[in-house]
Amino acid sequence: MIITDSAKIMLNEAIKNSQNDCVHVMLQQSCCGEGIFMQLEKLPDNEKVVMVNSVPVFIDKKAVERIAEITIDTKNGRLIMIDPQASGGCC
Repeated sequence: MIITDSAKIMLNEAIKNSQNDCVHVMLQQSCCGEGIFMQLEKLPDNEKVVMVNSVPVFIDKKAVERIAEITIDTKNGRLIMIDPQASGGCC
């Protein structure tokens, strides 16, 4: 997983302004199969974060291999996820 410098600023600001302390990355089932889903959360007890470009990230075990090629970036002032494995527009 890559988090660009511009995305790092936005994510760390969002974490700072929320009641959460990390970005939680997980797999989510959709009509197109499994996809990556992220949300701000409190770190679950007895779990550890990894720091990705100074952003605290909690990655579900099932998502570890899947996120290798994911890039979080910004475009037009919004966070975007670039996922080469995503199947676009199947729904």
